[in-house]
Amino acid sequence: MPKELSTEVLYYDKMVALGELHQSDIKSFLRTNCIEMIKELQDNQSRMMEMYKQSPTFPFDFYNLSLRETDTKIQTIREFYTRITSEDL
Repeated sequence: MPKELSTEVLYYDKMVALGELHQSDIKSFLRTNCIEMIKELQDNQSRMMEMYKQSPTFPFDFYNLSLRETDTKIQTIREFYTRITSEDL
């Protein structure tokens, strides 16, 4: 299954699960999934940093852009959670 399609299927499954949750469980569901997304981004960021350490010829600009993009995504997830729940993640 292509990555884009598998991501869409996972998103759909999560949305169906969200529709079946009671209001009291939604905050827990959001927190769990936001934390999972952040952890996945941080793991990818760590792999990128390790790849750069092992290969100094790796383009530094690409490395910096990738790290900035990951940081932006993590910050966006945190802001999203804060806006929805009025709590920090």
